[in-house]
Amino acid sequence: MAGVGKLPEPLCPDKCNFFLPCNCQHSTSVCCCLLVDAPSVSEGRDAGVTLGQRGVLECEADAVPEADFEWYKDNRRVLNGFDDIEIFNTGSLSKLTFYNVSDGDYGNYTCVAVNKLGSSNTSFLLYVVTEPTSSTLLQGPRAVQDGSGGAKAVHIHTCLLFVAFLPFLLRF
Repeated sequence: MAGVGKLPEPLCPDKCNFFLPCNCQHSTSVCCCLLVDAPSVSEGRDAGVTLGQRGVLECEADAVPEADFEWYKDNRRVLNGFDDIEIFNTGSLSKLTFYNVSDGDYGNYTCVAVNKLGSSNTSFLLYVVTEPTSSTLLQGPRAVQDGSGGAKAVHIHTCLLFVAFLPFLLRF
């Protein structure tokens, strides 16, 4: 746990990173200390996004003092406001938002959290998610295409659906 606190003097050397002058009114056997930590970044979660849609990568870091965040794609710094990309930092969280994902946006990203005590980073993959089409929905994930783009399979499935529902339609 990070923060400023008052601890009994015997605990101060073992528990504190820095000591602060402390004017304690109650006792002289109490010291003040500041607990500080270099950044520790949570493991990144990859994100799948459809072309042209909005995507977000989130990076969280525990650090005292708070960390500053930097984003990189393939070792090149990502700058806020370019290519429909926004970086929004609040406290321990940084969000890299893509407002209109393009082919060039897909790839590996690194979030780096930095404070005066050190740095930590984690990696993310922004990957393509394809929207299902009517033929992929009817065929299923393991269907074998026949070279006609699945047109025969779609026609057969449509005929089977029609035959299956024909008795229900004739009742009305």
